[in-house]
Amino acid sequence: MLENILLRIRQELLGRRKISRITIPLFFIWIVACSAPIAQQTTNQPQFGKTFAEEDQSGHRDEEHGLDPKYHYGPDKTLTNIYYQKGVRSFFQIPMDLSVQWSQLGPQAATVNTYLADNGQMPGPNTGAVIDIAIDPSGTSDEIIYVISNDGGVWKTIDGGATWKPLTDNLKTLSFGAVALDPGNPQTVYAGTGSIPNNGYFKGIGVYRSTDGGATWTLTAGSSVLNGIGINKMLVPSSGTLLVATNQGMYRSTDSGATFTQISMGSNSGLYVTDLDMNPGTTTPIWASVWGKGIYVSTDQGATFSINSNLWGNGPTGAPAQDSYEFVSLGVSADGTTMYANAAAYKDPSGNTKNLTLWTSTNRGHTWSNITSNTEKAGNFARGKNIIPSWRQIQECQCGYDQTLGVDPNDSNRIYMGFQDLWLSTDGGNTWTDVTYDSIYQNELMHVDHHALVFSPPSHQEGTAPTPLWVGNDGGTWSSADGISWTNQNGSNKNGVNGFRATNLFRGIATGLGSQDNQWTYGGMQDTGTAAGGADGNSWVEWLGGDGGQVAVDPTDGKIAYGMWGALYNTNDGGKTYNLSNTTCANGTPGGYPGFTDIAVGPDRIVYATGSCVAGESTYYYIFNSTDNGANYSSLVSLTTGVTNIAISAADNNTIWLGMSNGQIAKVVKGNGSPTVNYYTIPNIPYAEPVVSLAVDPTTSSTVVAVFAGYSGVMNSSRHVFLTTDGGANWSDISGSNAGFSVPDVPIYAAAIDSNTTPHSVLVATDHGILRTLNNGTTWYRLGSSLPNVHAIDLAIDTTVNPSLLKVGTYGRSVWQAVLKPEVLITPMSTNLMQVGNVTWQNNSSEPLALSSVDLNGQEVTFATLAPNSSTTYGPAYYMGVNIVRDQTKNIVLAYTINGNSTDQIVQITNEAVAAAKANGLMSFPILQSLPGEPTVPNLNVHNNSSETLSIYWIDYSGNPKILYPYGGIGISPGQTIPIGPVWFGGIFVVSNETGVVSVYVATNAGQDFVVTDDLVNFWK
Repeated sequence: MLENILLRIRQELLGRRKISRITIPLFFIWIVACSAPIAQQTTNQPQFGKTFAEEDQSGHRDEEHGLDPKYHYGPDKTLTNIYYQKGVRSFFQIPMDLSVQWSQLGPQAATVNTYLADNGQMPGPNTGAVIDIAIDPSGTSDEIIYVISNDGGVWKTIDGGATWKPLTDNLKTLSFGAVALDPGNPQTVYAGTGSIPNNGYFKGIGVYRSTDGGATWTLTAGSSVLNGIGINKMLVPSSGTLLVATNQGMYRSTDSGATFTQISMGSNSGLYVTDLDMNPGTTTPIWASVWGKGIYVSTDQGATFSINSNLWGNGPTGAPAQDSYEFVSLGVSADGTTMYANAAAYKDPSGNTKNLTLWTSTNRGHTWSNITSNTEKAGNFARGKNIIPSWRQIQECQCGYDQTLGVDPNDSNRIYMGFQDLWLSTDGGNTWTDVTYDSIYQNELMHVDHHALVFSPPSHQEGTAPTPLWVGNDGGTWSSADGISWTNQNGSNKNGVNGFRATNLFRGIATGLGSQDNQWTYGGMQDTGTAAGGADGNSWVEWLGGDGGQVAVDPTDGKIAYGMWGALYNTNDGGKTYNLSNTTCANGTPGGYPGFTDIAVGPDRIVYATGSCVAGESTYYYIFNSTDNGANYSSLVSLTTGVTNIAISAADNNTIWLGMSNGQIAKVVKGNGSPTVNYYTIPNIPYAEPVVSLAVDPTTSSTVVAVFAGYSGVMNSSRHVFLTTDGGANWSDISGSNAGFSVPDVPIYAAAIDSNTTPHSVLVATDHGILRTLNNGTTWYRLGSSLPNVHAIDLAIDTTVNPSLLKVGTYGRSVWQAVLKPEVLITPMSTNLMQVGNVTWQNNSSEPLALSSVDLNGQEVTFATLAPNSSTTYGPAYYMGVNIVRDQTKNIVLAYTINGNSTDQIVQITNEAVAAAKANGLMSFPILQSLPGEPTVPNLNVHNNSSETLSIYWIDYSGNPKILYPYGGIGISPGQTIPIGPVWFGGIFVVSNETGVVSVYVATNAGQDFVVTDDLVNFWK
């Protein structure tokens, strides 16, 4: 038991391989960077958080691109970055419970059912949205490529898109808007944080820089001026010079990001720079497109953009008037002579509202022609029997969201424009062809909603058109050699071991129940439909299109599930096929999208859906139910307002709990006659809308947890998690008031109750991970390592197995799962590590082994897979860094720390060592030697606030526990406080009572006190 504890402690305490060199200062740099508020938007600047497009009859269009902005409102109901920065700092200071290890469940890329062929989904596999692309110009072909995935971080392929690897899972934000490479050294990568399409909630903290191809990252020192800002585009005109286009102005650095200076556009600063262009192989000119103001030109690598340089601002012939348009995208020919620009327009000259205007110049922008009328003809041709739907025509762009443009560097008449569909003109914009669709075979070629368009660099081109290009859209990444036929570059969704894309943007998930059926997972995703996943985590299939929403699974059969796609649907074969449900309202008006908001299945297999019906000028809110497996729904009971979520206890067929859009809770009791509805108001919620999620105890419908998003402005007792144990009569805030162990002031998206612990534990999903309390809110802990720092949107738990199985759907990194077996509690660690030599790993055993190391956030990262009788070398490593060896079943079989000297080392793994570890159920944990002059921290005051007498042990560098207190005495008495120290920063302390370990503690360079409570003691018992 102790060896297991030691290993887990060191996983949290000690750094991993090379990445530690960069990771060490991130937390402290990031704190400094988290102080600047978001500036006020200037006139005619975009108002983020709006819906970009309307829903069409097919149900395809996005209800929202990104997270609901109201989930991130402050106490005054406006978006703010200040509360986010405070909340995330507090989140990462909460101790981590390392007993839980998360594993990726997928979908690593979802296959698309053929019946979705004409809904913008085909062909798959699909992943999450890709919004920027950078191609390494090294070599002769497009092999090394970096992409930015919306809220999924930076990804890299080294084999031309066959496999992909996430690079930024453990950084302080996964919200990125742009990526750029240094032209002199493409191993230097810049990644700009803050994804603007995500409805104004950017999570932007500046620019990260990597000098080793994305293996390690550091937040640039000048990032503090970019804090809270959304980054749209970046350019590196020459080594060390970086231009950053943001929603609040242009920023420039000439020292690789050490400092940034804001650059004015003419006489204005702080304007939204929507596009940034420069021809490959050149350093000048640079074109900056600005929301509503024009296109500015710099001839000094971005140092100045003078007012006289504005191609649209000084009255050149044919240019649109300032403030007559919004978002602008620009494309320029290789010689800079021919230009094309599309602009989201307020009104056309006749006063008619338009979504898009298109302009061209053939003399470097001195005069312009309006060729918008050519684009209006583009949709007027048939796809088989159907005209292109209006929402997919050029004029109906979701401007500012999917709006990009590029000119073939080898043919100035060859233009690509990406909106919902990707359009191609080969005659300078006179005529257009939809290349998202094959008009001959009448099938989709790739997903819709295009954000990124990048041509192969000159070193990879043949010098003739068409030039190969890569595009990023809401379904991932595609490439083409001719701009007409397309190759899916999302990686395979089968037999993946490591590296395939897993960036889907989940909005809701559900799981089957029981050891067999809980292998089934279902989830609704932004713009890539609703998917079903089987046991291996790789074989996922989209069975509904459009924007996915909430899902529910039959409690007796994991292959039966229910979802939403405009109307209600169900599948009884794990997503291979679907059935459309019939729904009617009490007043005879048919229900329809966006009427349905949530869905659930009771223990008696009755299906419930919440939604609304419209009759004339009135809206009616209902619970609908189906007693025939989702074939037909009828209204069960009417409600006073809209419903955001529904929850039912596995122990009660009769009671239905509802979270309401106005912040109230409703309880519906079906009874034997007409259902009754009671409404409850919870005091001191962040604000009066909405209830984001409910969780009902699986053993009793009287115990319910309600959670809220937004920001309360209060750090302790943050008013985000509330509990009732008496059926709603009374509610208590269980967010916690114990500093360092409470729910921080961050948005909460989902809750779950684990009935397999005593007392029953509560789990909540936040912007940054999962929190759990085992004592009804007295103390909260971050749950487990290995989960990326991503929006955790929804939770699904199976308590019919013990220990329980928990799944989390994330907005950007797909679905993860963990077995909830509590064992170890860890406090924050030190960040002072000492570099030693290289380490060579030799696998002399007959088993393939996976090598991983643990970074300073407690995240385990696999860095090599060794076949039998093979070896690998990495380093320089870090003193006392933890290195883990796993077998094929992912069991830890060995763990090593690094020798405390600067010499290179060889670690030999033998069959005997592996066999012994498996036979004994223990892990080998050699600690080779310590270094002289260990850094120390101040005394640690140990407070025994429990009712038991405790002893404290220190783990020495041979892995042996040595008693520190009571030095032969009787231990620390209840209520007693004793000082220990000064101590080494890497000291590991074990606190025990008469029967064994009750808690563990890791000393940090802050020298915090350590408090042992009855809750901790009972937890270990």
